Amino acid sequence: MKNLVVLFVFSIILVSCNSENSIEKLESQNWEVTQINDSKDLSKTPTLSFNVAEKTIHGNAGCNNYFGDYTVTETNVAFNKMGATKMMCPDISVEDQFLETLEKVTMYKFEGDKLVLLSASGDELMILK
Repeated sequence: MKNLVVLFVFSIILVSCNSENSIEKLESQNWEVTQINDSKDLSKTPTLSFNVAEKTIHGNAGCNNYFGDYTVTETNVAFNKMGATKMMCPDISVEDQFLETLEKVTMYKFEGDKLVLLSASGDELMILK
């Protein structure tokens, strides 16, 4: 019985450490989009950065800069109160696709060094590196 209790406590500690590591990994890097939905052929490379202290995000959507708030747990992430600059750009198709897709994100996971953003149903929406 004592071994079972020790194993249980160790499992909880291990899960807690992994949860913190997921959030820390998410927030500790400037991310570049490599794929949106099924498209890997992006003419521009949107970026995503987290400001941990203020719980805000910012980056470049392909032409315009964007910003917003975020909430995060071990597996869920939500982007809120989004806004963007409105510069005139010759082609904003990637930017439009990026911003529209970002609004659909509710979960995330890591596959090696890649961040995968997911929909509520678990569909892969975006891959970042």
